[in-house]
Amino acid sequence: MRISLTGGEPCVHPDIEDLLEYFKRKDVFWVNLTTNGTRGYRWYLENEIFINHLVFSLHFEQDWTRIFDTILKFYDSTEREFFVNIMAHHKYMHNVKVVVKKFDEIGIKYAVRRIRWTEGDHNVFDDMRYDGNDLQWILDHDATVKPNCRIDDSQIIHSNDVIKNNLNQFKGWQCNAGLESLMINWDGEVHRATCRVGGSLGNIYNGTFSVPMGPIICTRDNCTCAADIPLTKFRDVGVGLA
Repeated sequence: MRISLTGGEPCVHPDIEDLLEYFKRKDVFWVNLTTNGTRGYRWYLENEIFINHLVFSLHFEQDWTRIFDTILKFYDSTEREFFVNIMAHHKYMHNVKVVVKKFDEIGIKYAVRRIRWTEGDHNVFDDMRYDGNDLQWILDHDATVKPNCRIDDSQIIHSNDVIKNNLNQFKGWQCNAGLESLMINWDGEVHRATCRVGGSLGNIYNGTFSVPMGPIICTRDNCTCAADIPLTKFRDVGVGLA
């Protein structure tokens, strides 16, 4: 079993330490924590024994230098590998490039991600907000973290780059969401994946949750979650593995 804690921000949950300790006692094979880094580097050091995979999301709209400092201090204090989602806001591209240069120099793994401004079932990143040179710079910077998606025998890349290069169009494909993944919302509602395709599977608090028995046909124009993209997908059975 692999568990991923995301948000919002999971580290503001009042019982986050108890949850992490519980997973450890239950011998959960793999625990991921995705965080905005606001707890400070000492908190992450104190709790890293409970975390197999740590992801920082670095945003530039507010006090990004404090989070940047947390990431650098954590890097200097741990031997654990982690990576950073660099959220490339179009107004702060100079700062984005400074961070990428620093991470390249010292070896911190990262993925540069465009900001998705729109909501709903589409993949509109509003690229017109970016200067043309900045947009090309983003597209030219592949994730330095280990690839986790096989598109075909010749293309193995990270899920963030699947999104960035518009390789995330699986409408009509069979997807193993619900077989390889489950998404449990804060209110107990269970879905096959973050995309919520297929609707609710029930609620863990009222005992109505039922386990899917087969794949589902994707109904979305684009797969926009880096957690959902690595799930096995087939255009036809046995053809077009992604």
